[in-house]
Amino acid sequence: MKSARLYFAQAEKIGVVGRDVAVTGSGTTARAKAAMKALLSGPTSADRAYGFATEIPSGTKLRGLSIKRGVATVDLSKRFASGGGSLSMQMRAAQVVCTLTRFSGIDSVAFKLDGKSIEALGGEGVMVSPSVDRTDFENVMPAILVESPIPGQTVTSPVRLKGSANVFEAQFNAQVAAKGGTVLAEKPVHATSGTGTRGTFSTTLRFDVKSARQGIVSAFDISEKDGSVIDRVDVPVRLKP
Repeated sequence: MKSARLYFAQAEKIGVVGRDVAVTGSGTTARAKAAMKALLSGPTSADRAYGFATEIPSGTKLRGLSIKRGVATVDLSKRFASGGGSLSMQMRAAQVVCTLTRFSGIDSVAFKLDGKSIEALGGEGVMVSPSVDRTDFENVMPAILVESPIPGQTVTSPVRLKGSANVFEAQFNAQVAAKGGTVLAEKPVHATSGTGTRGTFSTTLRFDVKSARQGIVSAFDISEKDGSVIDRVDVPVRLKP
């Protein structure tokens, strides 16, 4: 079993969960295929309890996957393009692209349906040719995307937060709190870029608990207009001494 990150829909934006997947073979292609099969199987009951859903139609099959010069070509059954409007098409394509581009050596994704390359997805014409990457789906990416830790993970101090963000002046806040609201740690975070450009971030927060308990790792911005909390992302975790 190998750990993978799968990207699902969460409140009409992309969110991430962790999953152990069975890998047949070795190398990036084998791991990417395993992740895709897990993605197509949809969110678990635990994922749904955290608010995750999928825009990929049930019954979509993986026909094949190959990687060449940084481009992963994924061949899916025609079911992938059935039903849904523009937002649904963008979300399902983004789910695939984000899941595959997590792997080293995959920078973008090209799509096939039943062996035939496509230029656009669905009647809404979401362009996916010649290949697309995460930047093509910025409109369905949350302002702050926390990719680590993942919901349900047990974390110890210091906990590392990693992900990407597109926020004003590339700055926002990170926080660790016990379930119930007691703040255990908080600090400002700086992404590599912002204000219209998505940058990456990685930071650690130290916290102290005497016994294991439920907690929340959060990332959020503060409105320049009125000082309110905006773009908040809460990741439920288990805090461990």
